[in-house]
Amino acid sequence: MNWNRVLLVSAVAAGLVSVLPSRFTTAFGLRDGLRAGMVIVALPVQAPFTWIIRSARGSSGQSGADASSAALAQLEAQEWKKNYLTAMQENQSLREQINALGRTQQLNVSFITRETSPLPVLGLTDQLLLVRSAASLNIPTNAVAVADRVHLVGRVASIDGGGRVARVQPISGLAAGEIKGVILDSERFESPESTSVTSTTLTSARVRVSLKPTGRGTLSGLVFIERGSEPGAMRVQTGMVVRLLDESWAAADQMLILGRVIRAEEAPNGRTVVEIQPAIDPYRVSSLTIRFSSDAGAGGSGGPER
Repeated sequence: MNWNRVLLVSAVAAGLVSVLPSRFTTAFGLRDGLRAGMVIVALPVQAPFTWIIRSARGSSGQSGADASSAALAQLEAQEWKKNYLTAMQENQSLREQINALGRTQQLNVSFITRETSPLPVLGLTDQLLLVRSAASLNIPTNAVAVADRVHLVGRVASIDGGGRVARVQPISGLAAGEIKGVILDSERFESPESTSVTSTTLTSARVRVSLKPTGRGTLSGLVFIERGSEPGAMRVQTGMVVRLLDESWAAADQMLILGRVIRAEEAPNGRTVVEIQPAIDPYRVSSLTIRFSSDAGAGGSGGPER
């Protein structure tokens, strides 16, 4: 499926629906169905909103039907403005997802695979996320769960209730075990709170890292140099992006984002120790997308070519 085309179609439809008063969208059931894919092109509509509100306020001294009409106009203008701002936020989020998908696919040409629509997270039990599923989805164990399409949350540990509930083991849970990644010198998170990644340099330098959960919601481990790489070619810094590069995971899942470096220091033996934190907290997500990879668990190096 061409997701860019889907989002573009959503933009046209949602752009029209997002600014309609709720009495129309509720009556026809439009708003909820389009909100997940809402995209709207930024328009200079602040001035019209302000003019309508001010006009309504200027008429507030009138009485009877005129006052009621002015009050209604003011409420509708406020609703239009609220819908517009909400659409703009969702538009920005979708743009960031498109950029992230494009970047990840550049790093791993095998990245695109079959996946579900976002599934709601129902809660937590035994440190496993309970995700609403459906028997018709046929979600297998070890399927990969992601947030915002590119942020790795964990793997499906089991399917319960006749396929209606998937239990997901987050990568930061103690039971998750070791996971390997790669840190590219060319990438940084835009800010300490951001989930968006930006390319900073054209260097191809990178290092590998072997990580284990700490029990504090983070992962830590040692940095190691790939065979053939020059030692000291790059220095790991906070804010750097850590991506999945692990032969025990499917080729299509390589280069998913594991998290950001929050600590990097030299151990007494001269090795660099890093601690990373998922950019999206696995235990606070409201929905997850499940990726289906035909070679799950079969390995595959993935990643950018050297």
